[in-house]
Amino acid sequence: MYTLDQAASLLGLRTPWMLRKCLKNASISPVSPPGDRRRKLLTDDDLDALRRTRDTLWPLARSAPQVTAQPVDVGGRTFARLEALERRVASLATQLARRATPMPLPADAPPSVPSDVPDGAQQLGPFATLAGIPETTLRRWVERGEVEAIPRPSAKPGQTERWVTPTGQQQARERFARRGGA
Repeated sequence: MYTLDQAASLLGLRTPWMLRKCLKNASISPVSPPGDRRRKLLTDDDLDALRRTRDTLWPLARSAPQVTAQPVDVGGRTFARLEALERRVASLATQLARRATPMPLPADAPPSVPSDVPDGAQQLGPFATLAGIPETTLRRWVERGEVEAIPRPSAKPGQTERWVTPTGQQQARERFARRGGA
């Protein structure tokens, strides 16, 4: 038997209305154990029917990582929920790591480099994004002189844009790798 919270967690339903909608569409009524009318429980068959209903209502939910937990008694309920949350955090960390992988610039849109900047130099912001380095960290390194960059007047009055030279790009990548980055 599963509580409604456990069922929602196992099915990846993030809001109570999603669970209510699945219960209604599957024509399932949770049962209460004798002596405790506030607790609502679902059987394994109910959980399978809810999973099918969820897949019908939200087809993309099938591709979401499934969180599994063993049914436990009320005293151990917290531990099963904690384990499910830890697995979910690990899954999200993996997804975030995949998104943090630097993306190459499109071949059809190379950035225009001003004539007073060496070939291969890139603006600080786009380079930080491509290298997977936080922009504020790279800006700090440039301001301290730890990464080579060329300041030049920006098109915006009173602002300066920084172009990271090819040597500075290599310095930044090495420094970031030493810090435990990508």
